[in-house]
Amino acid sequence: MPVSLKNMEYYVRHEGPVMVKIVWIDEMNDLGDEDVIYGGPIYASAFNIFEEHGVLIVGFGPDYWVVRNSHGIEWGNHGYAKLTRRMVHGRFLINNGWAPKGVSYEEADDEEDDDDGDEEEEDNDEDVEADYNEDEEDDDQDIIVVIVTRCIII
Repeated sequence: MPVSLKNMEYYVRHEGPVMVKIVWIDEMNDLGDEDVIYGGPIYASAFNIFEEHGVLIVGFGPDYWVVRNSHGIEWGNHGYAKLTRRMVHGRFLINNGWAPKGVSYEEADDEEDDDDGDEEEEDNDEDVEADYNEDEEDDDQDIIVVIVTRCIII
């Protein structure tokens, strides 16, 4: 579904970040920390070899989106960059967007769960335990699992 710029602006302004799928071109790996707008590849042929990548839109200006990448603070301007909102060689860099309608969480019980025979729940517990770093010194660390229960495709 095409991204609506008006809806995207609304959600970023009033609700928070929007998850988007972008065209990832190799040269984007080398975005520096200068405050410039990435305008897309110079040559249209760069769109022949690309990947897709997920980022968060966390802000915008009249000609650009401010995105936060998952590549860490070494990428772009401490993990952020500005991507053009204009078409580049007949296509947009951003393909799809999703905005969560709401987020809720439940605090985990500190007590041991009784064995109720629910294998699916046990499998989920094992997944959480597998991701937990046992080398952590803080045994009182709380684990919060956030589940997005409803998204709006914009």
